[in-house]
Amino acid sequence: MIGYRLVAITIVVAFISCAAVLELFRVRQVMPNPNLPTFHRVGTSDDPRDNKADAYESDHDVVRDRLRQGVQSTANNLLASPCNAYLRDQYITAATNYARAWLSIAPCLQKCGSKERAQMELAIKAFNTPFDKTVRDLMRQVHNTDTIREGDFGQDVVVKVAGMASDWALDPTADPAARKTMKENRRQLSCRP
Repeated sequence: MIGYRLVAITIVVAFISCAAVLELFRVRQVMPNPNLPTFHRVGTSDDPRDNKADAYESDHDVVRDRLRQGVQSTANNLLASPCNAYLRDQYITAATNYARAWLSIAPCLQKCGSKERAQMELAIKAFNTPFDKTVRDLMRQVHNTDTIREGDFGQDVVVKVAGMASDWALDPTADPAARKTMKENRRQLSCRP
């Protein structure tokens, strides 16, 4: 007959064997080696213009997406045909609506109190998607020509549009020397007098 001692030793050895096998096959977290390069997908970059899928990523707000798409399509159309007055007017309307949406959240542009700063942070969060960056890049391209000129935008939005498009020539509050330099460096179009 088998003694209790032999059964107990067999059970202990079986448990130890099982634990040893489980320990061998356990998934371990490996600490990253700082000397090895990190994973980076081939053919992509951090620039939204290079990665078209990311360039149009938004917050999926229907109203803001419609405004973004309006500026995007009118800017692309105007870049393709910069002398078309109808397309210019469409772009001005779309950019005005886009700027008004921002200003509806944060109407303060320069000297802001604590309440206005909270609104400004909210607007920055709402209009800081990759799609917004793509839209502002298109605005800069449009404004780098003399397609858009002083007086094209209303006084309620001209400063905001100028800021979004980095167009200091359009901004009435900008430094006069910077405005003059920007006007001189714009690509001149033969269709505008």
